[in-house]
Amino acid sequence: EALGVIGGKEAIRPLGCALVGAEQDKESHVRTEAAKAMGEIGDPLAIDPLITALVGAGRANPDECALVRSHAVLALGQIGRKVANHTLRNARAVINSDRHDQTLGEIVRTREALANISSTFTEAQKEDKEKNKDVRLFAKIEEQKNDAVERDLKRENEKLRTYIKELEANARDADGSGGDPLV
Repeated sequence: EALGVIGGKEAIRPLGCALVGAEQDKESHVRTEAAKAMGEIGDPLAIDPLITALVGAGRANPDECALVRSHAVLALGQIGRKVANHTLRNARAVINSDRHDQTLGEIVRTREALANISSTFTEAQKEDKEKNKDVRLFAKIEEQKNDAVERDLKRENEKLRTYIKELEANARDADGSGGDPLV
């Protein structure tokens, strides 16, 4: 949290290390706070570690914590807005100057960055849907197994009750009293 408050480009690297990679923090709440801080700082240098946390990259898998992935998406959105706003401010300033080509290049780069963020988010949503589908299928299979076990247990219970009744009847017959075998 302190790095997020301090802010600046200097904080991006340690926050990225806490979020992903070999130095990744084991605590999901720390990784969540790192993603939040990166979004608040709003520096485009944070895009790569946030995308890695969201969908994985190279040998790194997406973060296993849904909350971390959610905050990575929110941070990417914050960065995208800040980059777009910065580019628009520059574009306004350049309209009255001779730097039109440079501004157009910045606009194109910003548009590409936002498209990349949007594409990454869409892929992450598809991936989460697939994972949820697998979880629902697994839960349904487990429920069917549990139902089958419950039915088997009820059958076995009925067999035991029948067997106990037979034993009681045999005990009464053997006793000759015709009464309660436990008396």
